[in-house]
Amino acid sequence: MIHVSVPDELEQLVADLPQDLRQSLDAVLRDAIEEYLWDQKHGEIALKRLADIDAGRTKTIPLEQVLADYGLSD
Repeated sequence: MIHVSVPDELEQLVADLPQDLRQSLDAVLRDAIEEYLWDQKHGEIALKRLADIDAGRTKTIPLEQVLADYGLSD
């Protein structure tokens, strides 16, 4: 089990959410934590990909080429 201390204004916001969303407090907090962690993970992956591009380890494909390859260009 995890215990977290939060400022009063955040505690009030969290307390109001389940009523607004018609979900349990546990469900709201679980969803929020999961979304945050996925965002962090995907952000880390994106930064690694960008570093690979900057270092020349990964090649990019121009958008125009991708569109043409899939028959989506004008």
